[in-house]
Amino acid sequence: MVCPRSRTFGCSPLHWPSIFSSLLISRHASKPVRPAVARTLPTCLLALAAALGWAVEASTQDLASDKAALEALYTATDGDNWKNNTYWLSSRPVGDWHGVTVENGRVTKLSLHDNQLAGTIPSQLGSLTNLRELWFSDNQLTGSIPAQLGNLGNLAALDLADNQLTGFIPTQLGSLGNLEGLLLYGNQLTGTIPTELGNLASLGYLNLHSNQLTGSIPTPLGGLANLRELLLSGNQLTGSIPNRLGNLANLRKLNLLSNRLTGSIPSELGNLANLQELLLSGNQLTGSIPNRLGGLANLRVLGISENELTGTLPQSFTNLGVLTHFYFHGNAGLCAQADPAIRTWLDGVNTVRGPDCPPPSIRRNGQALSHPAAYRRRRRVAIHAAGYQHCAVGERVHPAIAWSECRPVPRRQHRSGVGFNRDIRSAGRWRLPRVADAEPIGVGVRLRDSGLHRARGCPSRLRLDRRLR
Repeated sequence: MVCPRSRTFGCSPLHWPSIFSSLLISRHASKPVRPAVARTLPTCLLALAAALGWAVEASTQDLASDKAALEALYTATDGDNWKNNTYWLSSRPVGDWHGVTVENGRVTKLSLHDNQLAGTIPSQLGSLTNLRELWFSDNQLTGSIPAQLGNLGNLAALDLADNQLTGFIPTQLGSLGNLEGLLLYGNQLTGTIPTELGNLASLGYLNLHSNQLTGSIPTPLGGLANLRELLLSGNQLTGSIPNRLGNLANLRKLNLLSNRLTGSIPSELGNLANLQELLLSGNQLTGSIPNRLGGLANLRVLGISENELTGTLPQSFTNLGVLTHFYFHGNAGLCAQADPAIRTWLDGVNTVRGPDCPPPSIRRNGQALSHPAAYRRRRRVAIHAAGYQHCAVGERVHPAIAWSECRPVPRRQHRSGVGFNRDIRSAGRWRLPRVADAEPIGVGVRLRDSGLHRARGCPSRLRLDRRLR
């Protein structure tokens, strides 16, 4: 049998089964056919060897190109002063160089984290087309991020965090279709967040915190179905929180701390069933807390402090059974109401920081005073009775809840005309009223079963003097 010629290898692999069949038949045939096969088979084998040789040569050329890119990196980042530059620029195989991984003759990983790289990132790294991981964090890299990194189509992890990089985030990074982690935090990047990042369908981690980014949060980020962490804190972002972020079904962490975001908290964030951390503190958010946030059953950390939120805590918050940290202080009019279910829920949260709502009203000279005129957080209120005053108001309390830092005062006259000038002490400390023991009456406070009025002639009523210090 004669093997037909092929343009590439001299013998098409499609005809190899026929050749082997001829060999088997020839063992039993009366007429020998071995000489014809013997003339044809070596031709095919030689063609196959030539093809393999061509592939090896191409791989060698690619590795040489990769090596040239690495040499450019070494030169641009002061490789002589790296913390570890073992075998770099030596005659050893590239795979033996510190931090370099080679697979099938191509560089697939560069891991030079915390290695004292100083200088700029060379554009030649864009020729490492088989690179899957690039770890350059915790160095002293300066300059801008090369747009040529957008050529690394196989890249899955790009970590340039904690350097001194400046300039814009290249829009070309939006073409890295296999990228799963983009970590650029802790630099001095400016400009806006490219909307092209919304094309990274495989992206699971986007961390851009602690830069100088401006503009709004791109709405296309709400289409990243695989995103697990979106960390944009510590920038100068403005505008409102996009409603589309509520579509990120796999999101675990959403951190927008310390920006300049305005508007209300989108109720769509209540759709994030897998969310564990929601941090919105340090912005200029207004309005009330959406009731739908109470449906975040896996939420463990909630920070909404230092905004301009108003109202009370939604009753649905009692469903947040695994919440361990809750911060809502520093808002204009947001407080925790005296609802038994809310109080029981707050008692079960490990760390809570925020104000309680004051009593709905207190009467003074026959007129009702409502919050915040009646009580104000972090102010001292003078209490004149039984020889003590100056009880400081705590962060989450008003004067009827907790007292501390009390000290004696000069002799004063009680309304009945009887003078009191005695130290009222019990077991070395003041006997002081708590919320369970007091109630507003006009401009005074009536004690209920506190024991204070039974301590050495203490009057049964305390006059609340609103002279603030």
